Amino acid sequence: MSSLSLTSAARLSTGRDVPLLGFGVAYGFGKKDEDPAEITKPSLLEALRVGYRHVDTAQMYKNEKETADAIRESGIDREEIFVTSKVQESDAGYERTSAAVDTSVKAMGFDYLDLYLIHSPPTGTQVRLETYRALLDAKKQGKIRSVGVSN
Repeated sequence: MSSLSLTSAARLSTGRDVPLLGFGVAYGFGKKDEDPAEITKPSLLEALRVGYRHVDTAQMYKNEKETADAIRESGIDREEIFVTSKVQESDAGYERTSAAVDTSVKAMGFDYLDLYLIHSPPTGTQVRLETYRALLDAKKQGKIRSVGVSN
């Protein structure tokens, strides 16, 4: 029987390893008047300090920039941290998803993101396929390394 640790990982179909335990920087868990961006950086810095190397954010959390700022401030090489973000359902479809990927990459200031997920698959086969095709094209362009679906 093996035990799960912060260094446990799984191999993706792309050949890249994803740490199994990640730190989610979601919002909505604090006080109603609390700005999610204000709590992202200190909490993520502490998570990185204790050994987390997988960070999960999303556009709808409105903290991609603060997530990236914490990663840079941590002093840990970017290549050692697996960064996941997600496109929200309102940005489904080829053009909107392509723009959403660009927005995330720009907001974070990284050359690439390790994993980009469809946060919640949109209804309708055609829109789902366009959304996924946009992510595959972003992968071919080197903006993201792996693609998937969250919920």
